[in-house]
Amino acid sequence: VYKRQVVSLGVVYKKGWHGALTKSDRFERVRNDNGSVTTLEGSDEDIGELYWPDSISAGLSLRPAEAFTLSLEYQMTRWSKGRVDWDPLEEPLPSGFPVEDPEDTRQLRAGFEYLTFVKDIAIPFRVGGFKDRMIGRDDSGQAIDLWAVTFGTGFASKHAVLDIAAVYHFGSYLENPWFGDTIVSGVSASDKILNWRVLA
Repeated sequence: VYKRQVVSLGVVYKKGWHGALTKSDRFERVRNDNGSVTTLEGSDEDIGELYWPDSISAGLSLRPAEAFTLSLEYQMTRWSKGRVDWDPLEEPLPSGFPVEDPEDTRQLRAGFEYLTFVKDIAIPFRVGGFKDRMIGRDDSGQAIDLWAVTFGTGFASKHAVLDIAAVYHFGSYLENPWFGDTIVSGVSASDKILNWRVLA
């Protein structure tokens, strides 16, 4: 007898790592000397060590009905432990990793999926949202929290799978006291806005 799994729990830990980092730049300068134009070309290279932080996430999935699934996920990335150590003999870069004094980020995601069937084709309808804490603070020293609503659909059959997704971001933060808050809004692509697979 098939028993439907109602509750699923999961925890994922990604250990941080470090490795060699090389940053190469090519530049071109144009100089005007007494009416004559001289073009100078060159390159610059910085060498350092990149320390990527570890992260942990935990998720809960509820499936009260065969075609309906609720999910909740929390993720934290320890950006405060990430850094780039540049070779002291090299010219240091002005930027930090990837901002000055990075802070740990925390993201909370929630959503649901409803499946409908047309013959042997499953058509999902997905709606979700998440709160995203940025790695740095704004010019007033406040933490930056952005919000998003996600939408998704597609179809799945024995021979092909199509997933379509879109994300609507919104929020605001103080980037420059002279110009007021910077408003963040608009639709953007997720990393899998269009995913097409053909199954053998």
